[in-house]
Parts: sequence; C-alpha cells; structure tokens
Amino acid sequence: MSEASSQAKWLCEIALKRLEAVHRDFDMINARAGIVIGFAGLFNSLLLPSWQKLCPAIKVWSGTAWILIALFMLYNAFSAYQVTQVESIPLRVDAFKRLHNMEDEDARYQFASNVIDASDRMSATNMKKAGCLKTAILSLSIQIFLSLIVIIVIIVGNL
Repeated sequence: MSEASSQAKWLCEIALKRLEAVHRDFDMINARAGIVIGFAGLFNSLLLPSWQKLCPAIKVWSGTAWILIALFMLYNAFSAYQVTQVESIPLRVDAFKRLHNMEDEDARYQFASNVIDASDRMSATNMKKAGCLKTAILSLSIQIFLSLIVIIVIIVGNL
C-alpha cells in the first residue's frame, strides 16, 4: 500500500470517528433535554398545590409568570429534543457509483470530504439544539427561583 493510499485510509477513519462523535453529542443533547422535560414535569406537579395557599393577587401575578416561563421552557426543551437533520454516512447510490469509478485514493479522499461535510451539517444542528437546551435550562432555573420566592412568601405569611 502506498503512502498516499495509507494517508487516504487514515483520513477516512478520522472523518468517520468525527461523525460518530457528532452523533454522540446529538444523543447526549436529546438525553439532557428529556431529563429537563421530566424534571420540569415533576417539579411543576409537586409545586402546584403551594400556589393555592397564596392570596388571590399574588396567585394571579406569580401564577401567570410561572406558566409563561414554563411554556417557554417546554417549547425550548422540546425544540432541543426534536430530531431534525440527522446526518449519516453520505453514501447514496449515485455517490457510490461515482466513487466506484474513481481511483482508490481519489475515492477515499472524496468519501472523507463527504463525511466531513455531513459532520459539519450535523454539528450545526447540534449547536441549534444545544442553544435551545441552554435556554430551557435557564428558564427552568428562573421558574425554580420564582417558586422559591412563592414558598418564602407562604412561610412568611404563616408566621
């Protein structure tokens, strides 16, 4: 095997490992978004009874803010969880025929280039999903903070 052919093989292996890493990132973002959605559901269901103990004016104000933040958080968490534009190894029939007719080394370089392009597109998708997840986590944090304020108001009101 020539040095150039060995290098082309090595580049293909690296490109495929990069695509695998991007897929792991995609799965990790989905898993974390699912955890945020689950935690938010549990948190909200446990905290709803506390709102009934507030006076009507505070209940309306804080409840409205809490619901709006919860909806915003869920929208972003589900946007992060949504499966879109998953890139796989880019080897459709037409590309396979083209690569089959090329010299070994040229075919490997072309394949590696196609895999890197797919990885770049998948990375861009992951960045969007990660941004939505970050916003969902921030919204959930604000919701938790607002809930703590409500709990403090309830405790102080009962003193």
